[in-house]
Amino acid sequence: MDYKSLEKNLVLQYSKVIKEFSHSEANRKVYVLVFHIDPYHGGITLYINNEIKLKDTTAEYQKKYPNDNYTEDGLRYSSGDFSFEYHADDLSLIISDLLETYQNVVVQEIDHEDTEGYWDELFKFTNVIKKTLQNLEKYISLLDKTNHFTSYIEFHETDEEDEKFLLEGVELIEIDNPSSGL
Repeated sequence: MDYKSLEKNLVLQYSKVIKEFSHSEANRKVYVLVFHIDPYHGGITLYINNEIKLKDTTAEYQKKYPNDNYTEDGLRYSSGDFSFEYHADDLSLIISDLLETYQNVVVQEIDHEDTEGYWDELFKFTNVIKKTLQNLEKYISLLDKTNHFTSYIEFHETDEEDEKFLLEGVELIEIDNPSSGL
């Protein structure tokens, strides 16, 4: 698996996504940017949300589901409810092919019951996402961020123990909003 190529292409394509987003009407009061990853199957989705869409989604859900208790706080970091999502395998054929190769490698490791090899691949995949997020910092700075803006990696259907193992030795970065005084 060519992880360097995956990282390079993710940075290339997601930098375009973020630049395009930064020039759109949606680039107002952005409070979150999340890489949602599924290291078991090679899924990568970038989610972005802003305060305006959070309010709209909350109002929509409260109207649509009056018996449920939807609040802004409850939806604030619920990436599946964010308004802007960008799936990596839709960005380019190269990324799609690399993710397919990754998935085949992971399945092969499982089939051979090579636990060490399996976890090594999952760790490498997670590290690519971490490096991608770091390399996108200059593009993320183009966003109209709130004072409480945050960016992070989250895992799809991964238990806490696996998350800790995958992030072991992977120093996550937080990109602060310069105007927040942090």
